[in-house]
Amino acid sequence: MEYKAIRGTRDIAGELATYFNYLEEQARKIFAGYGYSELRTPIFESSSVFLRSLGETTDIVAKEMYMFEDKGGRSLALRPEGTAPIVRAALENNLIEPNIDTRVFYQGAMFRYDRPQAGRYRQFYQIGAEVFGNKNPLLDFEIIKIANDIIINMGITDAVLHINSVGCRECRPAYLKVLAAFLNNLQTDELCPTCNKRKDTNILRVFDCKIDTCKKVLQAAPRVLDHVCGSCSTDFLKLKEYLNKQKISFIVDEMLVRGLDYYTGTVFEILTDKLGAQAALAAGGRYDNLVQELGGKKAIPAFGFALGEDRVVELLKPLNLPLVKKPLIFLLTTDIAKHNEQIFNNFDLIEELRAKGVVVTYNSTGKSIKSQLRTANNLGAYKSVFIEPDGSFSVKDMITGHQQKIVKSEILQAIPAIYVKKE
Repeated sequence: MEYKAIRGTRDIAGELATYFNYLEEQARKIFAGYGYSELRTPIFESSSVFLRSLGETTDIVAKEMYMFEDKGGRSLALRPEGTAPIVRAALENNLIEPNIDTRVFYQGAMFRYDRPQAGRYRQFYQIGAEVFGNKNPLLDFEIIKIANDIIINMGITDAVLHINSVGCRECRPAYLKVLAAFLNNLQTDELCPTCNKRKDTNILRVFDCKIDTCKKVLQAAPRVLDHVCGSCSTDFLKLKEYLNKQKISFIVDEMLVRGLDYYTGTVFEILTDKLGAQAALAAGGRYDNLVQELGGKKAIPAFGFALGEDRVVELLKPLNLPLVKKPLIFLLTTDIAKHNEQIFNNFDLIEELRAKGVVVTYNSTGKSIKSQLRTANNLGAYKSVFIEPDGSFSVKDMITGHQQKIVKSEILQAIPAIYVKKE
């Protein structure tokens, strides 16, 4: 073909689209149950939104962000993540007030120039949520519980929650000095080139290194939990208490940091070992200073997460989930010469079925009955309704093959508006 999808992007259709829709529908139900409302933002923003929030030394900004200049000379960027645009939108639309919980969720495409691999694309999809207003570990718990609920609800039961604290503005600077002293005492060849660079630019990111030699050396590094202030320590202990009381298992992972500059306090990831190196299905944390950094009058506490739809869908496909599908009814005509007329004359019936939540379709080209039945079968029709030349009807169950004559008034009873599970 002359034209193909750009590397790192893909078309989502057929069963794959069904999985994405299923995930998004279930997530929306969970968000609604917790009182979260949807906030949609543009897919591109002023580059400064991300440069200010993510930090210019982060991998996302330095290596992955799609930036371009528009015809007005403005520097714009395709959004690489959802939190910064949500904060910008919430501020612009006056959605945030101190000490009043504001709960929002989002869903959409994100963009990063990265090496494509299982569950990772250059255009990828995220579902996320943010809660603004209070520095309360109950809200930390709420967000983590939502992320966990979505994953569990998808039938993924072997993912593991990891939690840690990266400290706040008051206690983290002292820890960073201790960490820097440890790293600077190492020989240059004890760390990889990337970590040697990170210790001077974005020091916490050394804990993200996947190279075994670095991991081994960093086992002896000072831990942030040993240096957090009383407030951060109390909040973290309270979060663990809430998780334990709700019987949500977790691992305190003292190597866990989030590579974005805006995180403070509690951070978390929900990990799987089914996708190789790209193990995080969902991740997030507290960011109590970002609202002010993006133009708010004062610092307003916030906590959020993002879930990678592409990664979750990768795990859904082999589970053979009982995805719910509306029953699909296929209309056929036995008088091919009057195909269009017979279909149109029964549009009242079609509309009644659709009003009951039944999907009704047909082939607009009048073909043989055999061809029409083949189409019905390919579409996964639940039942086929034959329109006979004399105006009578026959209903064929496409699963059992049973077919019976029926009068028009009985069709609605013969085809109940139920949801059937995918076989």
